[in-house]
Amino acid sequence: MTSTELISIREENNLSKKEFALLLGITPMMEGRYESGNLAIPEKVETAAKALIKEAPKKESSPKKEAAPKKAAAKKASSPQVFFESSMGRQITPEEVLKRVPKGVETICIKPEENKAYWVKGDKSGDIALW
Repeated sequence: MTSTELISIREENNLSKKEFALLLGITPMMEGRYESGNLAIPEKVETAAKALIKEAPKKESSPKKEAAPKKAAAKKASSPQVFFESSMGRQITPEEVLKRVPKGVETICIKPEENKAYWVKGDKSGDIALW
């Protein structure tokens, strides 16, 4: 993946550099280095960025006819129990994370290996301890 492709993915998803970095699981400083071409983009970052490409059409499509199938798909996707697990075996659900972050956050990035959930709300950001 090239730096131009990385920038393209960020812009197509209407994400700030800070939001994009959180979604990729990296710091904004590292994201800037990848976009500028000063550092090679590692496979982990490339994989996370490519995952956003798959999600992009869902965010952009707005016709009402497509709303019903998406709701049905969402029901199927919400059936499994989702949780994050620490290396020590502790678990937390997405609902529990949402209760702990400020209301109205735009982005949350879960990093169990760091025991953190990073959030973005407008020009503010922060983190919470998971366990």
